[in-house]
Amino acid sequence: MARNLIESRQIGFTLRQYHHMMSYGQRMIADALNRKVLVETVALTMICALDTYWTLILVRIGIGRETNPILEWSIDHSNWAFLTIKLSSFLVPIVILEMLRPKHPGLILKAMRFGTLGYVAVYLIGSLRVHGIL
Repeated sequence: MARNLIESRQIGFTLRQYHHMMSYGQRMIADALNRKVLVETVALTMICALDTYWTLILVRIGIGRETNPILEWSIDHSNWAFLTIKLSSFLVPIVILEMLRPKHPGLILKAMRFGTLGYVAVYLIGSLRVHGIL
């Protein structure tokens, strides 16, 4: 540890100063990795992941159907295509929202809650339509 401190002083900056030399995006990522995520973030991620898992399983055994046309094409193409598109469709926005949370904590909390409720509502309505109830 002492050797690393000496080496950092030899090149002219301390580790604390390095944080200020990082780009805005690098600081956002570093800060995001050092804080806890919202319960809403975990809930939304788990709901989406379970939906992805069960959709893939049920379609492959022949008792389920994907109602989203783009995801239906991807699941017909390959499991990897489906997983890539489906996981990207929710993980990218969730990561972006978590990275923006320090700047707008109240707004991001509401967005996560709205996203969770919206996802569940769309899932339920889609399921009811597939089964002819709506």
